[in-house]
Amino acid sequence: MLCALVLASLLFYCYMGYLNSNLANDLRNAKYRGLAEIELGAINTALANYALAHHDEYPDSFQALFLAGGVNVKFFVNPLRAETPPLGPTTQAIADQLVSGGHLSYVYLGRGLTRKTATPNTVVAYELLSAPNDGTSVLLGDGQVKYVDPAVIQKIIGQANAGVFPVTMPSN
Repeated sequence: MLCALVLASLLFYCYMGYLNSNLANDLRNAKYRGLAEIELGAINTALANYALAHHDEYPDSFQALFLAGGVNVKFFVNPLRAETPPLGPTTQAIADQLVSGGHLSYVYLGRGLTRKTATPNTVVAYELLSAPNDGTSVLLGDGQVKYVDPAVIQKIIGQANAGVFPVTMPSN
């Protein structure tokens, strides 16, 4: 009887540890997604302002957006990820470092877009993957930030890598 009680307690303890581990993971993922939403939302606002000042055209790169004074460089880096904000003595030095690697948590796909061609189905930017089987957040042409599952983001990346522009949300 004591052995059964010990075994049941051990199983319960392991199960609760499993639940707590998954709960902690879920909370971390929610916080992570929330930050990506905030940052991609700020980037979207900067893109809209840039387009207003540049004949409805989007910038060619995040670097160009930053150099135009449209967004604080901190919004290009999710603080829960490994990338770090670029630093430098001048705006140009920071912009150069921004694209030197390790300073962007997001991939920009808006080159060549205008406010008219950026539709609700157009992918303007997406967050880098943390792992190959992870989903991620994407910024769409209507300003909506959406979390997509691993299969969808792989199709988006596939379009970009194949040179298909504008990149659009895959249909089911």
